[in-house]
Amino acid sequence: MALTDQQKLDIVLKKVAFTATKTGSVKGTGAVSGILKDPNEEAVGSPLVVPNSSIWSQSDQIPASAPAASTAYVQVYGASTPLRMTKDSTITGNRTWFATTTYGTESSRVGDWIDPGNFGATYLAKIYVGPLVSGSVNAANQLNIAGSGNNDSWYFDYAAGVLNFGDTSVPSSIGTNDLYLVAYRYIGTKGAAASGSGVGIGTTSNINTTGIITATKFVGDGSGLTGVIGYSSPGSGIVVKDDGSSVGTAGTIDFGTNLTVTLANGIATVTASGGGSALTVSKRPGIAGADSNITSNVSALRFDSNSGFNVTSLGGGEVFVDLGSTFNPWYVAGQDTLKANGEEPIEIVAGPGIAITTKAVASVGIGTTLSKAITISATGGGGGSSQWITIGIGTSAGISTTSNVGIGTTSSTNFKLDILGDTRIQSTGRLHFGGAGISTTSNFSIRYNSTANSLDFIAGNP
Repeated sequence: MALTDQQKLDIVLKKVAFTATKTGSVKGTGAVSGILKDPNEEAVGSPLVVPNSSIWSQSDQIPASAPAASTAYVQVYGASTPLRMTKDSTITGNRTWFATTTYGTESSRVGDWIDPGNFGATYLAKIYVGPLVSGSVNAANQLNIAGSGNNDSWYFDYAAGVLNFGDTSVPSSIGTNDLYLVAYRYIGTKGAAASGSGVGIGTTSNINTTGIITATKFVGDGSGLTGVIGYSSPGSGIVVKDDGSSVGTAGTIDFGTNLTVTLANGIATVTASGGGSALTVSKRPGIAGADSNITSNVSALRFDSNSGFNVTSLGGGEVFVDLGSTFNPWYVAGQDTLKANGEEPIEIVAGPGIAITTKAVASVGIGTTLSKAITISATGGGGGSSQWITIGIGTSAGISTTSNVGIGTTSSTNFKLDILGDTRIQSTGRLHFGGAGISTTSNFSIRYNSTANSLDFIAGNP
């Protein structure tokens, strides 16, 4: 004999309502021999098992009222976009229909339909008899869930996507027509964490705890974390490196002068604001002198190429500066060499009969460039002092010129040699005139030459 209806109902009541298994008989109507137990007296637990694939992990994203259009979590099958149902081929009489994504293919049946019991009355599924009118259901052909008064009510299993007419009759309006479903299906993420995988609770709700969360790794930007200390003892914390080499670990990193630090979305950006330490530049008269023209916070030095400075890059942020147009040392024949130590002055001294003048303001001089100048010239006399020219023995001296020469006076334009003052001839010397030698001990005569307008010296007696 099969189980009575009372025994079947007792099994369902204890399983669903009390998550317990049936060990004793139902009390009251339908009781059988043995121990009778009410549901609360059953001691063996039998909880409903929900497979991981059936967990709607983003069900909190389902709106309180059914949406008019599909979202990332809810697929809408509305009055103008109904789902055409497929008849169960194993059942006759139009009693069972499947919600399939492909009409006529029973294996394409889909579940996860949002039920009104958990999510609100606006999610109540509706069944319409075809045909459609311009692609939409005909409101007059809606089947009432309680039936039409002919014992033809229906039940829709939202989890399985199955429609069943379990009453005495099936609505006669179906006949050979199709049925259309207007309902809302959950399409969000499903499943909790699988064994060996990461936590996959697909929700935007907060997870709050007053306990301790322990893990081998935390992944994320950490922008909302507070009170996090990365350093607890030497060797732990953030590794600090200098040019790729580790200098230790720290819980706090403090950036010094000329560095600007900004923090956004958990990312710290460090920029150099000064490009390195600032310089102080001044002018000093000698190594022990006092500084003047002091300029602070200097970030760049400029060298004047017009003053002879050369700047050559050596690479790696290094340059070489040299002074390329100096005259050092100065060589003077027969004298000590003049060699400057750093920047030293030099004086040019004028000797007897020499005049030195300077041009302190640059102007066009030799060539086409602006220049300052030193001019050295003879003054024409020794200022009363005797100046002698000594000619060595066995050598000759002469004045090689085609111009007039003056001794003691400005040279005359009329004479090749013009001597002003006494002229002395040593006793051993001779005067040569026209090739004739006349010594100071010889007799000679002077004769006026009216033709040449000159005095002629004639050797011998007149």
